[in-house]
Amino acid sequence: MVDPVAAPAPPGVVQVLALDNRFIPEITSVPAGSRIVFVNRGRNEHNIIPSRGGSGWGIGEDEFVNGFRYEAAFNATGTAYYFCDIHGDAFSGMIGQINIE
Repeated sequence: MVDPVAAPAPPGVVQVLALDNRFIPEITSVPAGSRIVFVNRGRNEHNIIPSRGGSGWGIGEDEFVNGFRYEAAFNATGTAYYFCDIHGDAFSGMIGQINIE
């Protein structure tokens, strides 16, 4: 059986891992209209909180446990910042950035 988390993402979808207190990759660039699939592959609980003016997406730690996925679409150009408030804040620790081109 194929592990769906380890399987390559389909075209137009980028995968970001939450792994042991960091997002991998921490910074990614995608074309507008792309979907990002966040996967918790760490041993710890994580969440995804939009920051720096972002809103309308994200997931709490009760829903984003080890092995779970969360998907968000990014249609407008700009930069989406996010973090895990269990392991950081909006500017340090477990942070991420999506450049939408």
